[in-house]
Amino acid sequence: MCVAVGAGFATAPPVAAQTVYDGALDPTDQAEVVAWATLFWQRVDQGGGSPGAGFAFTKAEMNSHLFNPMRAARPTLEKVGLVAAGACDQMGIPEAGAIPEVAAVWSEYRKAMLEGKIETDWSSDPGGTIEHANLILAAPATAGLTVYVEGGKLVSENLPLEKVDQVAYEATLKFGACQQTQDIIAALIASGAQWAADAGEVTEFQKAITGEPSKADRFADRIRSLLSATTMMGSHADVITAQFGVYGVLPVVVVQLEDCYVLMDPINGNLSGPFTLDSLLDASGLLSAHGAEYASGTSVRYYSALGCQTPVIAGWHNSPPWSWPFGCPGCGPWTPWSVPATITSFWCAPFGAPGSCKCTSTGTATDPAGRTLPVQIECTCTSCGGAGSGLGSAVPAWNPPSTPAAPGLAPGSPAVTCTCGGTQYWY
Repeated sequence: MCVAVGAGFATAPPVAAQTVYDGALDPTDQAEVVAWATLFWQRVDQGGGSPGAGFAFTKAEMNSHLFNPMRAARPTLEKVGLVAAGACDQMGIPEAGAIPEVAAVWSEYRKAMLEGKIETDWSSDPGGTIEHANLILAAPATAGLTVYVEGGKLVSENLPLEKVDQVAYEATLKFGACQQTQDIIAALIASGAQWAADAGEVTEFQKAITGEPSKADRFADRIRSLLSATTMMGSHADVITAQFGVYGVLPVVVVQLEDCYVLMDPINGNLSGPFTLDSLLDASGLLSAHGAEYASGTSVRYYSALGCQTPVIAGWHNSPPWSWPFGCPGCGPWTPWSVPATITSFWCAPFGAPGSCKCTSTGTATDPAGRTLPVQIECTCTSCGGAGSGLGSAVPAWNPPSTPAAPGLAPGSPAVTCTCGGTQYWY
């Protein structure tokens, strides 16, 4: 455990985009983005694989780690009412297409990405159709826009995509972090640049068409290895994305510690923070190091790995996320790990009264469609003979009373008695 040691109808035309990140694509660039999207949806339709192996854009800046077309259409689709602001779109997760509500969202993404087409229905969503008309009227004459009505729907093709318009959040710095937190942060600072250099160069847009782990994924794995060597409870490293402009996306690793979190840039190893656990996300400090791609002060949105717009860091929940916000008919029930096959961590630490401890077992939960999430069960135990960590087939199912029998934890006399909570899911 940590102990603190101190301290109208028509609108004005938008300003012309200046970079590819802002959406300034010439016809060749646009054709290449459609080619990328074709590979993306091919991988989705075949349930995985690597159809995009070897693909690259012509322009160097489009091969950047900060360029990714995957979610570029979302601000526009939200504005015209085709995607809800609170939706977890699950783009890039092929198996999620089994969820009907997700498949409906993907249908709108697919038309926008492959055909440049947006369709709104006046009868079912007059507000969204008015917004669609506003965007059409605001489009510059050079956009090559085609507009028509078909089947009662207002249809546009080649409508310029909207930039991210979310105001950047303001984070709350953490003061007085515990000594163990300070030591971990110091290790992250010392090793970050080297870990980034060693993490390869697979971009997020390449991962989306090949399934390969990205630079950010490999960087996060190095952080997880560091965290697993500590006894800090509740520590995690998760990859989110900070989206800006139209095609601009910075992958960010959120490192959650017991009493705060930090943000790390997997491209260069930079660290920002620490921030309080309830602080809003703000990666502006990391983005400032990418001046060629990101204009300081412009809007940023943050998305989790599930495509949920997330102003705060991930956390533990008492139920899986697939039933929210869409509902998930037929996708359950979730099955927690099979003991001991998928237990990845088991450890105990002194907690509360003398001789008592808190024990945590973590692993994965999987539903019939193959989706997986990190899970944990925490137990408070009495008569603990010691504290330690370890893995092994001796770890029993967590049905109190139970006797954790892992290396380093010697049950007392009488045997350790544990009171356990339910399965918690991380997202």
